[in-house]
Amino acid sequence: MAKLTSRNLSIEIRFLELDECQWVQYEIFFLYKDQPMVQDALLKRVNEHWSKRSLGAFKANEDEGEAGGLIETLRKALETDEMQYYEPIEPDFTLAIYPNMAFPFMESRYERIYTSERALQEERQHEQARVAAGGKLPDDYFTIILRIDLYNFGDEIAYAGEGPALIMMPQRKEVRKFLEDYEQEFYEFCCVWGLSGADGDKPNA
Repeated sequence: MAKLTSRNLSIEIRFLELDECQWVQYEIFFLYKDQPMVQDALLKRVNEHWSKRSLGAFKANEDEGEAGGLIETLRKALETDEMQYYEPIEPDFTLAIYPNMAFPFMESRYERIYTSERALQEERQHEQARVAAGGKLPDDYFTIILRIDLYNFGDEIAYAGEGPALIMMPQRKEVRKFLEDYEQEFYEFCCVWGLSGADGDKPNA
């Protein structure tokens, strides 16, 4: 499993199988202190496909050809510090990444009227460290928004373009660790199921 964690919040992704239609099946969890945040009774279990899920897990799938697309999206966000998003062909979820930005992405309504000399010195040192590191620091904050489509729930019969979302603010080092773990998990999945991504480098690199 690959898990992105910030404080007590986590997003966990588990690869399950390559189905008979050559679609990669996996599940996604919203976790608080490693416990699912969603009532399992609200999730869809109308047939064998939808029943193949862990308690409190959202189902998602990708065509073999697009599988691993999330890897490239995360890489671009880390390398460019530009906003990125990923949504599979069947939009079970949408992941949006905002480097060095804080939700709700607007100027604060509050004006700072005083800053201690100590705080100013720390800010200057932090900026000097940023310049020395080429503009990127391990403690840079990213806003991550993962929305699950309402189609995962109850008796919904189609994708809706809306649904519950988890908003997190992990640091760059945590996003990078998640990417590394996700790459490894996907590479191992490709090896087990014979996907082309298992040849040579990591999938969709």
